[in-house]
Amino acid sequence: MFDRRASLQFGFAGLVAGFLPELARANDDTGVFWNVEANGARGVLFGYQHVAATAAPEILADGERLLKNVNTVYVDHADIQKTVTVPNKELKPLLPSLQSDLAQQVQAIVLSLGVPQDQVGTAPAFLVLMALIGEGAPPTKVTLAGTLFEQAKAAGKLASALMNTAETQQFFDILGPGANVTELMLSDDTVKALLAIRQEVGPIGAHCVALYRARKIRELHEFSRRLEQQGIPPLIWRNPDAAARMYLDIIAPRILTKLAAGPTLFFVKEGTFLIDHGLLARLREQGAALTALA
Repeated sequence: MFDRRASLQFGFAGLVAGFLPELARANDDTGVFWNVEANGARGVLFGYQHVAATAAPEILADGERLLKNVNTVYVDHADIQKTVTVPNKELKPLLPSLQSDLAQQVQAIVLSLGVPQDQVGTAPAFLVLMALIGEGAPPTKVTLAGTLFEQAKAAGKLASALMNTAETQQFFDILGPGANVTELMLSDDTVKALLAIRQEVGPIGAHCVALYRARKIRELHEFSRRLEQQGIPPLIWRNPDAAARMYLDIIAPRILTKLAAGPTLFFVKEGTFLIDHGLLARLREQGAALTALA
């Protein structure tokens, strides 16, 4: 059933030798966990995605092994489980605005997700868009990152956030959802492009989760770029580029200062790793040595 307040469900060199013999070595294209070293101190970056814990059991297991050997855990922001909702108000239905053949294809997909027949025709563009790009991904009520963070706290680890409450609020204020999301209408061209991508890779949400689970980070980044080329992020978020810049400006320097706390695990958004002047590049510019672990 469509909920009109639907959530956006929408990423140690010597230390490793002693701590994590189970983890296979990775590279820039497949690294979810990264060793970070600066000024003689070491830690690990965990590049998380907003996916269900059950969707990536191998990554969860690696994270659990890491947790046993760190003193401190930092999440990027305290609302790591946060989802963004659409105001509960009357929204314009999408299907009547589409070409009939496109409307029929979208209707079939939405019906396959278990949405009642009498709700499909009135489904607004925003919810249809979220259905198309989230199709096949397990529900994220219990996320991978949230599960690991709760385990860290339960184990008595020092657990905190890199961004304070005011910064977190500003980040989400900048990010979105977009100012016009309740009036959003998808063009025939956008829907055609999404359906073409779906025909190529299968359900889009399932494809993204599969790439993350397989740690194909470069492929996931390139796939995200394809969605960007269709203008998807600006349809959902208010200013994703400005939000990413703010995030990186705050997170990157604080990671290095927090390393002195001892063996530390940082939860950071995997989607910032490989973007232009992203997290990995910024940390290297600040003198950090980075090695992909797994």
